[in-house]
Amino acid sequence: MTKRKSFLIAMSGGSGSGKSTLAIALLKRLGAWPLVAPSTEPLDAIRLIDATGALFRAPEVTFHAREIGEEAFGYNVPNAVLTAALEQLAASSTAAAERFFRLG
Repeated sequence: MTKRKSFLIAMSGGSGSGKSTLAIALLKRLGAWPLVAPSTEPLDAIRLIDATGALFRAPEVTFHAREIGEEAFGYNVPNAVLTAALEQLAASSTAAAERFFRLG
């Protein structure tokens, strides 16, 4: 099994919806998105290439997120950054819970 170096968070909606996926909404709610966002790379174009090797190939096509009113189709997040952010938040939440239950 190979380790992933990045994790793709794809956007939903389209047609200029500007809506985040549930994954981004969850990361925002957890407080992780501000920690990982500076390290993300937007997926703002998708290129389709006919790699069938056929004599007559379909032309190469590139789709751009701006064509559907979006900033990006999704975001590549380095796995190490995402994991570190979630571990940091889990540790601080655990410490807060321990303090809460000691006081109660």
